[in-house]
Amino acid sequence: MTAPTRVVYAGTTAESPPEGVTDAFDVEVATEHDAVITAVATADCLVVADIDSPLSLVASVRTVSSLPVVLYGDGDERFVSDAVSVGISEYVARSRDGDAARLATAIADVVADRLGTALLQTALDRSPIGTLILDSERRITWANDAVCDYFGLDRETIVGRSKPELLREDMADVLAPGQTLTRDVLASYDAGEDIERLELHVTGGSVPERWLDYWSIRLTPGDQPSPRVEQFYDITERKRLEAELSSELDALEQLYEVSASDRPFREKVTELLEYGTERMDASIGALNQIDGDVQRNVVAVGDGAASIPTVTPANEAFCRRTVESDGLVAAKNTADEFGDDTAVERWGAVCYIGGKVVVDGEPFGSLCFMDGEPKSREFSAFDETFVRLLARWVSYELEREQAAAELARENERLERFASVVSHDLRSPLSVATGYMQMAYEDGDEDAYERVVNSLERMDDIIDDVLAVTRQGGEVTDPTTVDLAALARSAWEVTDADAATLTADSVTVEGDADRLQRLFENLFRNAVEHGGATEIRVGPLDDEDGFYVEDDGSGIPAEDREQVFDDGFTTSDSGTGFGLAIVKAAAEAHGWEPSVTESASGGARFEFTPRTSSIYA
Repeated sequence: MTAPTRVVYAGTTAESPPEGVTDAFDVEVATEHDAVITAVATADCLVVADIDSPLSLVASVRTVSSLPVVLYGDGDERFVSDAVSVGISEYVARSRDGDAARLATAIADVVADRLGTALLQTALDRSPIGTLILDSERRITWANDAVCDYFGLDRETIVGRSKPELLREDMADVLAPGQTLTRDVLASYDAGEDIERLELHVTGGSVPERWLDYWSIRLTPGDQPSPRVEQFYDITERKRLEAELSSELDALEQLYEVSASDRPFREKVTELLEYGTERMDASIGALNQIDGDVQRNVVAVGDGAASIPTVTPANEAFCRRTVESDGLVAAKNTADEFGDDTAVERWGAVCYIGGKVVVDGEPFGSLCFMDGEPKSREFSAFDETFVRLLARWVSYELEREQAAAELARENERLERFASVVSHDLRSPLSVATGYMQMAYEDGDEDAYERVVNSLERMDDIIDDVLAVTRQGGEVTDPTTVDLAALARSAWEVTDADAATLTADSVTVEGDADRLQRLFENLFRNAVEHGGATEIRVGPLDDEDGFYVEDDGSGIPAEDREQVFDDGFTTSDSGTGFGLAIVKAAAEAHGWEPSVTESASGGARFEFTPRTSSIYA
């Protein structure tokens, strides 16, 4: 229940308050000045009626209280004017009728006005919008807590001061260098203009850094100096968001500009990793590939890039965790989120964010950023989006490069085929044509035999060209193959009665038909062109892969670089395609063939996993 309005009625002992007033309010009558001064301490309104020296009483009350005062009397206009000057809130003239109602209404109105003013005062005091009120002489008459907090000042320092003086002596010290607040404000004051919006950057003193919007509005129209209300609105969060959005836009523009350029892939990914490293405040940015049980570093940038090994066991790498994720791994503190994962100790990475790179639907590796210090905040949604976009772009680029490389290989096969058709077949065809003419003219049986030999050679060339072409496509559906068993099968169809084969167990994933053709050509080359009597197949000792070696005449060092080229041969009877078929079959499996000398002086062919040049 609302407490009744408390009214002090200052009058004489011979006068009582109108009945309507006593019915509506809790009225206390005081007949002496001292009693009135005491009573107003707990009152809501003072009614000054017939009491000695009423204006002197009002002046005394104003020294101790700001409560509303209603003057109830029959004074003339001059008296009323003097009363207003000492601080009365309302005047009710005495009359014969209706005094009680008019006086009660006046009391209710001034109390309500005061309550509204008090509420407004409280609201302004508690408002986060810093507010100053200036009189027409530019002197500050009121300030709320917010403006004090914004500039690190107290009300005693602000209220009563000249605003220009406060600007020069106190406010300017906490503003960022280069701001012209004092000059701009004084110019607006002198011109009698409003200040609709000035951005202030507070950086100095003991107050936190913040951005403020500043407004100064005249309260009266005209050319004369006017009181003003001035406000300072904290826009720090807005400025932070603006800076964040601007940074994000810069990142997207950088990603677009670099990715859309026609520079080499490695150059582009290096630049984007460098940009991302700076953006993420990381010491390392890297593109890594998971290759079986190991991680291979493709590109690394940043202050810590030199510490990244080229090859790392996959179980000691964050890349493995990223590849196994749904696309992204982010940890502001890896020790907290990954526990005792060996990658934490191996890499010394305290914070990490990485996106999965997928090529042709298969996990390739990761693009990541890491640092040796924990991140003070979680990675933002845009941080994660940026890394995802980078990883997807890398995926696209790798797929495009692989497609381009495959297209180049296909074009090369077509060119080889055209070369063979136009050149290698032309020679035996010319020979056959010449001897057929001789046989037709003089019936020479030797000519017929030479024609048959030329046609057989043409048939061999066609078979080998088709084999090279068919071997070139990548293996798309590999199965587990025992190379020892496959080598023995190839040996059975090789005309090598005088030679022996030793095959140690080697298991690979591949195409059995293509691999058998690889062995057939190697065995035939060793026996027919190298004169080998012993051939061995086995696994490499120090790395993944296998070898095929013989004890024949070997391949001269100067020929080893071109021995796999189409049509290269040192034999008059060879087509020059046997080892080209071997190379095509190896590359279709992702292997790199090489040739060296065996321990017995013969030829040794080694096959190791290939790293495509687009990653190097």
